[in-house]
Amino acid sequence: MFPVPGRVLARSSGYFIANSTILGRETLSRQKVLLDELQSQLELLVGCSVCAKPLDDSTYIWQIIDHHCPGEILLARAKGTSPHQGWKKVQRRPIFPKPRYYEKCRYYRCGAGCRRHDPCTFASSPEEAVVWTFERQNYIPRLWLKAEVQNNWYHQTPRSQRTVEKIWAEFGAYFQEICKACFENCPPQVTHLGPNLVCPEHQSSGSILVHAASEDQLVVIRPKPLRRDLLLEYCMVVSRGKPCQHGATNCIYAHSHVEMAVWEAEASDCLFRPDLIQATSESGGRARVSRKDGGGYGSPASSAQTRLYCRACCVPFSSHECLRNHCSSLEHKLRVSYEQGALWKHRPPTIGVSEFKLCHRQDSCPYGNVCTKAHSLGEMQEWILRALTIQMREDSAWKHGLLFFQDRLFQDSGNEALVRSRHVRDITIHCGQPLQCQEEDKKSQHSWRFIIHSKGRRPLRHVALLKQHMGAVFSLVGPELPPGQLYAQGSKFRVYGAAVMTFHVEVHVECITIGNYDQWIAFDFGHWPVLVQKLHVQVGQKEAPEILPTCIQNQGCLLEMTHWHSRNRCVVPSVARTAEQVKLLAKYTVSSQELDYYKSIASAKIPITLANYRDRMHQFLYVEEEAQQQLVARLNVQVQGTLSSKVQASAMGMKFEAQGKSHVKGRIPCSLTPDTDLGSLLSRAVSTAYVVPIPAPDNRVYEVQVKVKTTSELNVWLLLPAYCCSALGLEDGDSQLMEIQFQIDKMVFGKWHQAIDTLHDERVVVPNIPACALPSLTPPTQEIFCNAKQKQAISYITGTASGKRQVPPLLIYGPFGTGKTHTLAWAALEVIKQPNTKVLICTYTDSAADVYIREYFHVYATAGHPEAIPLRVKHIESFFHETDPTTLQYCCLSEDGCSFRFPTLDELEQYPIIVITTTSSHNLHVPPGFFSHILIDEAAQMLECEAIMPLAYATRDTRIALAGDHVQITPKLFSVGDKKSADHSLFNRLFQYYQQETHQLASQCRIIFHENYRTTKAIISFVFQNFYETSKIPIEESGIPEHPWQYPLMFSYVSGTPEKDISMASWLNKAEIVEVIKRVQEFYQGWVYQWGSPDQKQICVVSHGSQVKRLKEELRKKQLEEVVVENFENMPGREFRVVILSTVHTRDSLLSNSATHLEFFSEPQLLNIVMTRAQSQLVVVGDLTALCAFGRCREIWKNFIQKTLEQGNVLPTYLKMKDVEQSSLLRLAWQNRLNPVAAARENFLEEEDNHSVFTSRVSDAEFSGDDPILQELLDKAKNVAETVAEN
Repeated sequence: MFPVPGRVLARSSGYFIANSTILGRETLSRQKVLLDELQSQLELLVGCSVCAKPLDDSTYIWQIIDHHCPGEILLARAKGTSPHQGWKKVQRRPIFPKPRYYEKCRYYRCGAGCRRHDPCTFASSPEEAVVWTFERQNYIPRLWLKAEVQNNWYHQTPRSQRTVEKIWAEFGAYFQEICKACFENCPPQVTHLGPNLVCPEHQSSGSILVHAASEDQLVVIRPKPLRRDLLLEYCMVVSRGKPCQHGATNCIYAHSHVEMAVWEAEASDCLFRPDLIQATSESGGRARVSRKDGGGYGSPASSAQTRLYCRACCVPFSSHECLRNHCSSLEHKLRVSYEQGALWKHRPPTIGVSEFKLCHRQDSCPYGNVCTKAHSLGEMQEWILRALTIQMREDSAWKHGLLFFQDRLFQDSGNEALVRSRHVRDITIHCGQPLQCQEEDKKSQHSWRFIIHSKGRRPLRHVALLKQHMGAVFSLVGPELPPGQLYAQGSKFRVYGAAVMTFHVEVHVECITIGNYDQWIAFDFGHWPVLVQKLHVQVGQKEAPEILPTCIQNQGCLLEMTHWHSRNRCVVPSVARTAEQVKLLAKYTVSSQELDYYKSIASAKIPITLANYRDRMHQFLYVEEEAQQQLVARLNVQVQGTLSSKVQASAMGMKFEAQGKSHVKGRIPCSLTPDTDLGSLLSRAVSTAYVVPIPAPDNRVYEVQVKVKTTSELNVWLLLPAYCCSALGLEDGDSQLMEIQFQIDKMVFGKWHQAIDTLHDERVVVPNIPACALPSLTPPTQEIFCNAKQKQAISYITGTASGKRQVPPLLIYGPFGTGKTHTLAWAALEVIKQPNTKVLICTYTDSAADVYIREYFHVYATAGHPEAIPLRVKHIESFFHETDPTTLQYCCLSEDGCSFRFPTLDELEQYPIIVITTTSSHNLHVPPGFFSHILIDEAAQMLECEAIMPLAYATRDTRIALAGDHVQITPKLFSVGDKKSADHSLFNRLFQYYQQETHQLASQCRIIFHENYRTTKAIISFVFQNFYETSKIPIEESGIPEHPWQYPLMFSYVSGTPEKDISMASWLNKAEIVEVIKRVQEFYQGWVYQWGSPDQKQICVVSHGSQVKRLKEELRKKQLEEVVVENFENMPGREFRVVILSTVHTRDSLLSNSATHLEFFSEPQLLNIVMTRAQSQLVVVGDLTALCAFGRCREIWKNFIQKTLEQGNVLPTYLKMKDVEQSSLLRLAWQNRLNPVAAARENFLEEEDNHSVFTSRVSDAEFSGDDPILQELLDKAKNVAETVAEN
């Protein structure tokens, strides 16, 4: 925009270089020409706090007033601007960074400031950006610019006087010397010195020069560095708005604008510091003390007054009380405790991780830059140094008395357990109001009034509120206290005249949003323990549920016992098994020596080949079975079992008759939710258990069935046959101490082994690529809405084979919404137009299989194509009421039409398309070659042994296609780490097998989809960056309409109190339910025309457990019964216009619950599935502190909330990301100090997984090679982008 002059003096601030003796008159003349160009765009004006009155933080009105104008404020406005719009203030240009062109901050709002950057280095107005760019490009000093605008007084006064005037004009306020010894006290004190002022305590201890930048801020001006050859520069750390890691004493670089100005003046021999002090003294009351905008007048102290000072924030205070209230602020706490000053070489460690470890997959870690473990020894050492730096800063703050009362409380005490108590000897306390209260109005207020009597006449020294919340503001109230105080001296509450020393303390809370908030008020009488009272307010709910305490999941709550089996016990069977099942179990049993051999092969990582395929698959299953059995062996418990003829259902808490069978209910001594590894196995892999009474009468153990559907995390129900009850002498209502050992269901592994052996030809899963051939690609016979990649896949599936050569299985990989299901469905419809064809479509979940029927085949068949009527096969134990009416029309039903059955061979021959899940496909019992095409969807989510179940019906002539997305849910394994489980899917193994194959045909057997058809661009962008670890995949417009005035991502902060349901097996959060209903009503009643006709079925609420049931009930009461409410497990394959996610848990419930895997907090693949179901709007309702501080998904949640804050789509609207980070830090620190058990629980959550954080922002170079599928997707995307660029 502006030319740069040829001569430049580098590395200087530019305050004192613009005069004719240094730059020359030619340069100054050129600068005046440039100034004329600037003034052709802007009107410029210089004012002060007298003549320039602020309308807001950046807009001023200028008035003509006869006064001596210091001219410290530069104002500008665009040419032609209406006078009533005011002038824009031009702040001093930031030191760092130094772009060629400055821009207005897109997140800046008048009156609210910048919502994202802290500090913000963008301009607050276009006028300010133009001036900054002019100064930067042309090296124009601000003082020269202001002097030219203010008629050149800059060049007309003597040099020494001009130096002082320039500093005054630019910075205002006044300069003062303070006592050095007082300043080094704890806490630091500010004692003004002067010609007639001396420190009453330190007569001659030296002085420090300070600049009173405002009434509430002092800036220390250190001595100029003595090295004459040193170029004066700004400290690059401080210029970024962070504290210097060297400390003010040791750093040789300027820490402020005024310090640099004084140093430059001293270096030019045109200023002596006494001149500043003398000028201040001579000015009397004329010297200014400016606030942010320069408002207000003041003068140096006329007497030796002493004030306290915060070194961390450079703020003085008039009393200890004011200082301690400042130390309680979030800003001060973050500045003291959160290390942010050093210019480190490596990435920062994740906040909340207390122990640093070295990642065992440094070179191939799939998390790249966001792994919570160090990726090199240097990074580990730097992290340790960072922790030491933080500790040093906290120690320094403690040394200087800058810790909040709560922190000082624990620093001063050697034993934290003795710090606090609800009862203190000789002290009585009474509160006229209940300590726990409920308020229905979210804007309500409440007060508690405490009366304290000190019988021993010990004075109350300190009163402090120890916790802070974003949804409610607690404060102390007293006759002499300003509003908003978290700390006060005890004398402020003294009531004089009473016979016993009495104090009246009032606590006030102002609620802002729905939630549950607790507060601890501490009364310090000068000795331990401190008297503490706990307050609680519940907002937006009528009743106050109580979280039931549960123990931390550890091995101590389970027993170490000898593992029972048929070789060391006499097992009395009770589970009926067919002869075929008994034969199957006997066939796939191995000795311990064989198992050890298989484990050694697994650790050797021998590649799978055509020759060893079956052996390797069997070996893997044996190792996995042993891993599960060892884990289940830890479920050895002793329970007091009660015999009953009725069984309780966990879903409703109701009891039902057991139809003549006897049940034993036993309480598990520790919580085993389905989210834990043990709880997960108990719910899905355990069907039987061995039980004996205590004491055991003999060597017999009884095999009994475990009622999985009635077993909860705290109780287990066992089905005892009549002869077992008789042998144990038990009758209905009897109670007996029993020893229980759970057993995994070996039949599952037996069926997987059987699937491996029944595979007709290994070449269908390990194809010999050089001996294979591609099909002849034929275009679809009808107009299909597909892109080029999808048509290519359909042609591959429908094309005819050349000769007898095998066609390799096709792999279709694509992120969410790229049309994988759409492609397979239309491919099946194209295939059945050919003679002698029959298609088998297999999915991992029933919900995904139903999508094929409901959204594709039903629509096609009812549109005049009866020949395409499909058959939906469901397992006989599937829940009938969970299937939609449309899908039921195509299912095999029992004679009474109330349950499912498997089809006969005749029925299978009648239908051209069969849709079934992979695990149920082994019940079809058809010969190999029965299906001409086998299409497997969700292939990345299933184990290879599950995927090959339907492939038992394949021959070399069967056309096979697999589609999947490995970044979503992957198989859960216990013999390998979570991050390696994806390698044991057929989809991933074939993908890597094709990539390693050098034959050119291998590259044509896999097709990458990258065009999204489901979701708006904003959601796609967020998901790619946070789950697929890249932002360089080109995002093509999907055509899905966004909300016209609302950003597609939305977060609603609710801090409720989760409670257990009646069965104690699941959690509810009533506050979230209230908020979810509000959001549903808001979207449905305000349905925008771009989304078509209002449709409740296009709104989906996602949660888990009893929260789903309660949401359905509450929505039904609001006439919103058609809104879809689903458990997260039923979301794959579905899509909705609006998705609202209720995360249920808060920080408190996470710490009290024994679960180690909470899906929305620690399962990124599942979170990926849920988020990608939304087409136009994704709303998350939850506790942001819990989301941002716990589990492997916390960085994803931080990024999500950051994005919603940037776009202003967060509720309540007052939230800022700074508040989120500070709240997370403070609450983690609070939990570690005041609740050691919860702190241990938190550490357990962190250490449970090798990679405790899953997040985004990884560069493409960093994950290159770690994930071959993602890398190929990126390569394909780059090729597409290059092709578009060339065109």
